[in-house]
Amino acid sequence: MNKLALISTYCNDENKLNALRNTIQEYKNLGVYIFVYSPIKLPTDIEKECKFLFYTDENPVLEYPIRGQLYWWAKGNLKFTKKTSDYGWASNYQLKKLINIASTYDYDIYYLTIYDLDFDDNVRSLIKNNVVNVVSPSTRGWDYSLYFTPFDKQTMAKAEKFFDYSKYVSDSSICAEYTAKEWVEELGLTLQEKAINDTISETRDMFNLSFSDNYKLFIHNKSGEFKFIFGKPRGVIKVLVNDKLITTNIKHHFLHSTGFNVEEVSKFKIISEDGVHDYTHLVKQTSEIFKITTSY
Repeated sequence: MNKLALISTYCNDENKLNALRNTIQEYKNLGVYIFVYSPIKLPTDIEKECKFLFYTDENPVLEYPIRGQLYWWAKGNLKFTKKTSDYGWASNYQLKKLINIASTYDYDIYYLTIYDLDFDDNVRSLIKNNVVNVVSPSTRGWDYSLYFTPFDKQTMAKAEKFFDYSKYVSDSSICAEYTAKEWVEELGLTLQEKAINDTISETRDMFNLSFSDNYKLFIHNKSGEFKFIFGKPRGVIKVLVNDKLITTNIKHHFLHSTGFNVEEVSKFKIISEDGVHDYTHLVKQTSEIFKITTSY
């Protein structure tokens, strides 16, 4: 049987590139041809492994207020809120384009796949046994995932329409994986019991904006007074707003006021033992909103 892996990617570091290399090799070991979609130029060794390679500068990350991702965390009487760009549609857009392009070619089975798929015995068995039209839960606890979906050609062509931009931006309760749920409910795909995993988990401190190892930092850039808070400060730290020294008395988890409204801040720099770091862009940007509120 002729089989084609449709691999969505955004490999902007060596760790991700190595994950993509592994995914490609695993597929090729199982006799599957490779189609990679990428908004980033890939190394030559990866290009040579592909049957099809589609480059584009399109990467439709959605920005607030069209749609964003909201995170919050509370500590004592302080609540920290972070609204960031939404990457779900950019991922779904790649999958939609992969289906659209691949449907013009004649293969028996198509594997819609993320670049860092964990090839365990379950995944290999599904490929070896030519299983099609199944959706899997994720080991992260999600009931549905888009990590790995094997399709026959006819069903895949029908699946494309469920990547719906208008629906995605109009309903914030819809996540990227909602499409897989629709495939089960409306196209009759089977939801298998065994979960599938990805190999790269980007763990990061969502509420640390610092470039320094000498302190953690979070700010308030959502109108009103410009405020900031430090975590685990070490050594001498100086904070300057509009070139004015605000304080050198830095305390752990103490909310510092500046006397400036957010709109008045033209410069925001912090000096510590590892140098000067300029955070002005975090104050001025609108794609990410950081908010600190108090309750008593």
